[in-house]
Amino acid sequence: MAHYVDRSLRITRAGDTLQPTRADSPECLSASVRRAGGGAAPIASESTGGRVGEGRAKLSSLSAVESGVDAFVHHLNQHEPMSRRTRQAYISDLRQLCRFLHTRIAGPCIGTVEHNVLADFLDHLHTTGIRPRTIARKLTSIRALFAFFHATGLSDGAPVRGLRPPRSAQPVMGLSAGQVRALLRLPSRTSFSGNRDLALMELLYGCGLRLEELLALRVADVDVTGAELKIEGGRRRVVPLGRQTTKVMTRYLASRAQKLSQLNIQRVEAGVLFVSNRGGRLRPRTAQNVIERYVRRLEGSDPVTSPGERSRRGATALRSAFAQHLLDAGADAAGVGILMGKSRAPTPASMNLEDVQRRYDQAHPRSRLADAEDGVDD
Repeated sequence: MAHYVDRSLRITRAGDTLQPTRADSPECLSASVRRAGGGAAPIASESTGGRVGEGRAKLSSLSAVESGVDAFVHHLNQHEPMSRRTRQAYISDLRQLCRFLHTRIAGPCIGTVEHNVLADFLDHLHTTGIRPRTIARKLTSIRALFAFFHATGLSDGAPVRGLRPPRSAQPVMGLSAGQVRALLRLPSRTSFSGNRDLALMELLYGCGLRLEELLALRVADVDVTGAELKIEGGRRRVVPLGRQTTKVMTRYLASRAQKLSQLNIQRVEAGVLFVSNRGGRLRPRTAQNVIERYVRRLEGSDPVTSPGERSRRGATALRSAFAQHLLDAGADAAGVGILMGKSRAPTPASMNLEDVQRRYDQAHPRSRLADAEDGVDD
């Protein structure tokens, strides 16, 4: 008999039935399904501050969807670090899904929700004028919910397999892989500032960092020998450095050391990775201006991009391109989320950092296994 223990939910599975020992939280959705006239069960939120549902509720594939969502949100609250806005987005998206399911299924259970119903939900969002990026976010919430169901034995994950937003609702990302390659060719390879600017953009695109994470890096966080980057702070993680990114960082570190040796040691922040021409820590506004300047140069030389179709500028454009290009190459969305340090939903137990590394190596254009198309090293 299969036995599964999920400490985050404190649940034990023997056969097909899950028994939560604690299923209540102020942020949870309703654990007790109260239907009136076939409507969806009430959902608790942070604003209510109340506990909905009492006692031990058995959770299985025959449980109401609301109860499954309840357990999922409880899991997020207990074991997945996220901002208040992110948690509210999950609750809002799944509340809307539950309402829709009640219009298509009489008393929807976890096991009765099928792929075609979820596809209908996405079509419904599109036809009612919901923005493409919002539809993509709601799909992420749905995938996260069913990944949780799969990990806890409540579903085989089939309902979300191959589920995509309507074609016209696909999110439009800012920079293509070709545009990024052209962008990374722009900085000079013979000056300190050029090598620094290239290193900034390489880490944003090669590792999917946030700008604040990038500027908080210290020299000790970069391991060019092991091809790894250590991210400290609230979203600690270790991310791989691709082959091209490693070369760029090696060149920048040498240029940086030479530059700092020429400056007044008392004014130098020696441990900081990215410094200004005066040796101080590079400021966020300065870094953003540097990246935007290169993007404007790219747009001015790119005849394909019209003024009405300008790409997203700055650090966000490169971080977004990191995610999109990995996904386009077939990388797992959960693995991409891990690399980016996002507040992520639960992933199957088989997901681990070695798996993420392997998928990165296979998918990212700057990875160690990617075909050589530098334009950067020559």
